[in-house]
Amino acid sequence: MSKKGNNGLLVALSAFAGGIVAGLLIAPRTGKETRDFLNEQARLQSGKVAEKAREIAQESSKTAQQTWKQTQSTVKQNLDAFDHEVHWDKNIGTDLSNAINEVAGGKRG
Repeated sequence: MSKKGNNGLLVALSAFAGGIVAGLLIAPRTGKETRDFLNEQARLQSGKVAEKAREIAQESSKTAQQTWKQTQSTVKQNLDAFDHEVHWDKNIGTDLSNAINEVAGGKRG
């Protein structure tokens, strides 16, 4: 999750907490009404938190899948490059061996 997203969540939670404090200080409610109000607000906010957690989990999963695909691609490219170098080196060895044999054969003839 981006830093900007974390700041948004912090702002939202701070605003929620501030709203509850302000509501408790200025609202003429009985103790039971206040408890009921707090329970309702907690229930509403827990749903929002659960939804945000699902969004973060989905985003994390997507990012992990993208990273895995990029890693696989990079590993394949590196293996292909290594394989190319190994074959190239083998060809040089074969070419060098053939050249030596030709020269040696040419001197014999």
